[in-house]
Amino acid sequence: MSFSDAPLNVSGDDVHLGFWTDYSHSGAQKYSLTLTTGHGNLFIAFIAIFVSLTGSYIWDIFRFASHQLLSRHTGQNVIYHQRQVALCNAGSPVSGFWKFWDLSLGWRKHKQSRIFTNFFPFLAASFILNAGFHVAGVFSSRIAMSNGVEVLLRGDSCGLIVVNTSNANPTSDYASQVAFQSRRIMSSYTYAQQCYDNNGSFQQACPTFPKPSLPYTITRNMSCPFPGQGDICRNNSGITLDSGFLNSQSDLGINTKPEQQFSFRTTMECIPIQHENYTALQSLNGTLNSTRTYVNFLYGYASQYGNASVIGNKTYQYPAEWPSADPTRYANIEYSLTVKTSFTGSDGKFINGFSSFKPISELQPAIGDVQLYFMSLNDISFASPVDDPWYSVHQKFDVVNVAGGPSQERYYRDDFMRVLGCVSKYQYCNPNAVPNATCTPLTGAVPAQEAAYGLFDTENQAYFNWTLQALSQAASPGGVVTNLGITSLLGRTAKFLSLQPALANNQWELEVENWFKVALADMQQNIVLQATGPGDPSVNRFVKKLNTTDQKKLCTTQKIRSNSYMNFSVLGLILTLAIGVLIMIVGTVLPTIAEHFNHNGYKSLEWKTNDVFQLQRLAYEGVGAGNWKRATHDCPTTDLNYPLPDLDINDLNHPRLRNDEVLEIADKPTLNQLRGGYISVPNPTLSGQYPRSSFSDD
Repeated sequence: MSFSDAPLNVSGDDVHLGFWTDYSHSGAQKYSLTLTTGHGNLFIAFIAIFVSLTGSYIWDIFRFASHQLLSRHTGQNVIYHQRQVALCNAGSPVSGFWKFWDLSLGWRKHKQSRIFTNFFPFLAASFILNAGFHVAGVFSSRIAMSNGVEVLLRGDSCGLIVVNTSNANPTSDYASQVAFQSRRIMSSYTYAQQCYDNNGSFQQACPTFPKPSLPYTITRNMSCPFPGQGDICRNNSGITLDSGFLNSQSDLGINTKPEQQFSFRTTMECIPIQHENYTALQSLNGTLNSTRTYVNFLYGYASQYGNASVIGNKTYQYPAEWPSADPTRYANIEYSLTVKTSFTGSDGKFINGFSSFKPISELQPAIGDVQLYFMSLNDISFASPVDDPWYSVHQKFDVVNVAGGPSQERYYRDDFMRVLGCVSKYQYCNPNAVPNATCTPLTGAVPAQEAAYGLFDTENQAYFNWTLQALSQAASPGGVVTNLGITSLLGRTAKFLSLQPALANNQWELEVENWFKVALADMQQNIVLQATGPGDPSVNRFVKKLNTTDQKKLCTTQKIRSNSYMNFSVLGLILTLAIGVLIMIVGTVLPTIAEHFNHNGYKSLEWKTNDVFQLQRLAYEGVGAGNWKRATHDCPTTDLNYPLPDLDINDLNHPRLRNDEVLEIADKPTLNQLRGGYISVPNPTLSGQYPRSSFSDD
């Protein structure tokens, strides 16, 4: 299952790449770097190499410091000198481990070698440092987040969808807008089914919004929310759904400074209501002199949105017809569902022109907006009775089997239509107001929005007003039913043709909870859509773009989640690079600094002469070979034309440099001449300069 029905389509061009400030964190931790996954992986590889290189410098510092601390300007045994040479020439922890391992094995049979104190500390240190470097290389990727990371939208196409009613064809424009709105709400319905799943089984497929689902609570067995109490409510088993205070930053992903953040809350109280004393039958003449009976629901005068006049003295009218067991008669095997809404002003009175009915006193709360949900089961048959007070199915029929078999037992609706009543309330808060948080009253949508316009100062109010537009255009639970109709019913999903399987005794509660979840999901989606633009050619022409620099800042405040990008902590990067560079500098200059403060110079000279090239120089000088220079540098040199003695391999178990006889030659042959084989060697006389082995293989 995936969020594939959504008009929300965030492309790579919509995401800001580079450095940005994430106000969900504080201090230096709020700075982030966003890269594509491909570039991010390359950057992680660089960081891993850098950390590994830094680790090699740490090892260099350790072995140099150990060498200097252990250096002694007195005669020492062979173990001392081998240990010093191993420290000087072990270029990595792995190399160091094996060198000290070889030393331990070589001296293990000598009781006075004290292997544990002489070699084990360095074995342990090299092993620990090597393991630490590998772990650091792995954990260096922790400065990057790649799975469902929060990224900032560029907002290049952001804007409000506004229909220009002065257009030559406003009806067509309005139809296009409504069609897009219905598609958006349908996608929110799909999203709610997979991402608001209580056990979270599908939430891994919900990466787009800052939170896969917004939190809410549901409280059952609540009292009647209407003034009429027992006269209007069917029972005292209502429910209350409450989102709690949703934070604009952490819940909605609006990336603004703390002083620009706000909280939003919505509640919904619902209960099945009576209809027995609030209905009247009416017969109306139809075509061809036919007469049809209707049931009128008398919950208040109907009105028309955008028109202040009332329409008749009824709220809703529906055909008063009962199901028939006759299989040959036309049957309406679908549900019927509609909603009527009344908005309440700050004075507690009905707002005409915005509402679809004016409630009677029993249904008019002091605060909050009222929705009445009318549902008929029509000719749908049920396999068993349903005790749910909104569905209510108990009328038993024996349905004739047209195939000639025995009749089948079916159950049908108890009433023409039943009604749910709900009260919706909204609240906005400025949680960072000084000295205390400031909130609007928990009230209807219109007075809550009116009061919200004064929550912030002039500069910060613009950020709030921008998001308020998206919140006000998102679907309420009543808007979900208005746009989706019977598609919004969970109970309908199991129906096959005219037969409906058994439903839960609290099915109405499940339906209301689902509408509430869809409304929350649509709020999430509409906020992001405002930043990305609809991306739909049929409504793009209705988008009112923001033009000024200050206005465009509003477009760059929306975050989403994505698996296609990586976020790097700028603080982590700076610390990693700065500490690494510092370690490299220390490792590079430490021998020079130590030499400067080493007054007698022995320790520094020992470090230099323990190097492999200097040891080679000492070996050749020990047999009198070469005229060596740069004896205290990294690379000693001698005459390129001077041949150096090779190995004496008479004893294969004890090779050494040749030093059996030394020759004095009047004219020194070059190495190339010796290789060419055309030099005649004169009779040598013994001297202390040139070994015979340099000139012949005898």
